[in-house]
Amino acid sequence: QTPERLMMSGKMYRFRPNERLDPRFLEFWLLSPVAQRRIDAMKTGISDSGLNLTHDRFVQLPVPVPPLDEQRHIVELLEDQLSRLGAAESYLEANARRTENWHKALMRRVLWSGDFPRTTVGSLLREPMRNGRSDRAAQGIESSTRTLTLTAVTKNAFRDENTKLTITTPDGAQGLWLEPDDVFVQRSNTPELVGTAAHYQGPSNWAIFPDLLIRLRVDGSKVSSRFLTAALRSEDGHGQLRRKAKGLAGSMPKIDQAAVASTEIPLPSLAEQERILHSVDLATDVHDRLRTELDRSRQRGSVLRKSLLAAVFSARVTSDLSIEESS
Repeated sequence: QTPERLMMSGKMYRFRPNERLDPRFLEFWLLSPVAQRRIDAMKTGISDSGLNLTHDRFVQLPVPVPPLDEQRHIVELLEDQLSRLGAAESYLEANARRTENWHKALMRRVLWSGDFPRTTVGSLLREPMRNGRSDRAAQGIESSTRTLTLTAVTKNAFRDENTKLTITTPDGAQGLWLEPDDVFVQRSNTPELVGTAAHYQGPSNWAIFPDLLIRLRVDGSKVSSRFLTAALRSEDGHGQLRRKAKGLAGSMPKIDQAAVASTEIPLPSLAEQERILHSVDLATDVHDRLRTELDRSRQRGSVLRKSLLAAVFSARVTSDLSIEESS
């Protein structure tokens, strides 16, 4: 239930249109592609762009002002069509949640429901865990070293676009170069993402890893690196790591190597691990294809929403008014 009184955020601006302009019409106009392009061109800043209403360019932004009856007709048309789009988007979101829940439940059943012994991650490693190194980004002609970003592990996607060039020297990079079958765990991130794991299968010496990642190198006679990653990415494994994360209010929670080492996973035989991984791969492939189709449908909905607004506001209007004049 909406409270009787609400306060504005400090990052909001308020408009109160005069009697010539229906406020719902103004809202739809400001959301239209042509208005958004003009507003984007006025934004200032780089990492935290915003608008300054003291800037004449914004308060003089021209707004189409057809007669009020026509404004209300346009609003009714848009509300009807956009409500249909909203219902479709809600349906897609519900299906996305069902897809995620299905995949999580299947991973739990495949990986954790068997009568397998449990063991700690620390007992499965062939060498001590290691944190990476983070240096500033290289500029211009400075010598540089390719370094992973957290996105590579979050998305389990070790590609060039998920790296950056840093000033790390060859000496500083010693022992940090990626090797096939390395497993990485995020030691700091948001509460939802801290502890996310990923498995590297690319070439040797392609990149190094940053300080916010912990590297694990498994004893292949005990566990497959792919199986360990699957167990740590599952809800049961990742949940253990998230619960061990600590942090001050307002900061990203962190885990340490001890938290990773004490995390327990099931340990079937190597042959059984391969059989389980085959099922995991099949389920993940279906999951990824479903997510791709849902994402495409959401993108089509977004395009349709913009196209509808653009079509409505590209029609002939009788006069223009600035935002300043309408307030």
